[in-house]
Amino acid sequence: MCGISGIISLQSGKKISSHSLRAISQQTIARGPDDSGYWYSKCQQVGLAHNRLSIIDPCWRSNQPMEYLLGRYVMTFNGEIYNYKSLRKKLVKKGYVFSTQSDAEVVMAMYDCLGSKMLENLRGMFSFAIWDNQERRFFAARDPFGIKPFYYATVAGEFVFSSTVKSIAQLPEIQLTHSAAGWCGFLIHGSVPEPFTIHEQIKALPAGHYLEINSAGRLELLSYFSIYQDYSRYDDADSSPLDYELMAENLSESVNQHMVADVPVGLFLSSGIDSNVIAYYARTNHDLVGFTLDFEEFGARQNESRLAIRSAEHLGIKHQVLKLQFDGSDELLEPFFISMDQPSIDGLNVWMISKSVSKQGFKAVLSGLGGDELFAGYPSFKDVPKYDRIIKIMKIFNRASLPLAKLSGLLSHLSHPKLSGFLSSTENSFYHAYKLKRNLYLNQDLGLYFNTDFISSGIGELDALEENTAIQLKSLKNPFLKVSALEIDNYMKNQLLRDADWASMSHSLELRVPFIDRKLINVCASQLVKVKTPRKKQILNKIMADHLPEEIFTKEKTGFETPVKNWLESNPHLQSWKSQDHLQGGHVPWARRWAHEVKSRFLN
Repeated sequence: MCGISGIISLQSGKKISSHSLRAISQQTIARGPDDSGYWYSKCQQVGLAHNRLSIIDPCWRSNQPMEYLLGRYVMTFNGEIYNYKSLRKKLVKKGYVFSTQSDAEVVMAMYDCLGSKMLENLRGMFSFAIWDNQERRFFAARDPFGIKPFYYATVAGEFVFSSTVKSIAQLPEIQLTHSAAGWCGFLIHGSVPEPFTIHEQIKALPAGHYLEINSAGRLELLSYFSIYQDYSRYDDADSSPLDYELMAENLSESVNQHMVADVPVGLFLSSGIDSNVIAYYARTNHDLVGFTLDFEEFGARQNESRLAIRSAEHLGIKHQVLKLQFDGSDELLEPFFISMDQPSIDGLNVWMISKSVSKQGFKAVLSGLGGDELFAGYPSFKDVPKYDRIIKIMKIFNRASLPLAKLSGLLSHLSHPKLSGFLSSTENSFYHAYKLKRNLYLNQDLGLYFNTDFISSGIGELDALEENTAIQLKSLKNPFLKVSALEIDNYMKNQLLRDADWASMSHSLELRVPFIDRKLINVCASQLVKVKTPRKKQILNKIMADHLPEEIFTKEKTGFETPVKNWLESNPHLQSWKSQDHLQGGHVPWARRWAHEVKSRFLN
């Protein structure tokens, strides 16, 4: 797990600046403090940089940027390929020779063997860039679900990329302007939807995509994975009963794959089902230590540590409770906001526990992130289909009742801020229902923060992105698959995974997510479509009933939480929201107030 950067000249004969490359790379040192390396082409038109967090094959021979096949290929790689050993065996049989025990070298050999098609064979999380000295071709790719980041910009005739937005943004050559889509997207979703960032000039390489730059400097962006296309294979369920054993086998396999490391691997252990499932399958690793974050501000009902301790004892794993007492000072919050790469209403919980776990000497940790998307753990799996039906009924009602705009405006003042959204006329009612469930603000609320032209520009770009999603969603009929695909492609990708990455890596900690495995996701999707209304606790109870304490399945859902709601009321450093009239009143979700506090740190 690392920080990667690079500059490629797009103009013939133009040399890149080594000073600029070093400036970008130095901003990602926290992502890889164990070693830093730079590589430049002989013509000085290509430069790659790497900051390494040594987890697989810590030997100096595996430092990067790494060359392969006598220097034909040079790569800077961020991530882990969990099936690299099996891939390596196949490549050896084809005649490939390796000088390290790293997964990075295997990726370059796979690229030489299969080109871009090799992406289908990689099982893990990754973003990487490969320069082909012979063909003078640049290739970069990102994993299917967007676990690892890749940002880029074209600056003064150069293609610049890095693991963080801030590292590119600090270049003096780049003239930054606010991205309307990025900022409108943040207020709507609570996070910035890719490929946008908060800067117009900087983009994210979308999850499941790769890009190529040929010898003439022409850039091409291509997709190799879509969760909607993957799920479309399972839309017509057969009548056979659920195969719980098959799901259990693939859960075990994915967790074991994610344990591949040459350093100890820890575990974020809450009192929830997901992290306990991971704990059960990872318990045979003697180095495994479970970590639970405990806020003294929480009462007994919300306290994670009691049940986490019991579960750890039941499973026979080592366990530490990391107690945190927040005294209202800015010593915790300011470093958190400085670490935040892009505005988000999430990430504080991961940032705080990562800080504590890193201090314990750990470099890698497992997380239960992804379990809700996979096993229908969110209320959205029940609510979105219900909202869809309501929207369709209201659409009929509106044709014979009050004018839509008048009734919508009335409801927005009399009840919940989102209620008027049920009256919006739309052809894509299911997608609209999902947005009503997940969105922080509706489009009509953006005038509270931005001017009309800025909003119009932003909504135009976001509409084009959403239209593409709506088209892909039409390939699915099953409500479970629809919600799962939307959660994976939106909330998980743009918020949970992105926040988990920057929040953990700011403390030099690699966060691994065994639930987010392409094979496991496909297996579970093929089974859960057989159930009319999947229920997470019922399904996992069938799989894990004999392995975990019963209370794990009966307790109220909490997960890794932080007392942010309380802080917004009492913390002197989180009071700017009180100057906004629309954030007053008991009906206002606390997340809107938190979003205002986050926004004020990025945009004054």
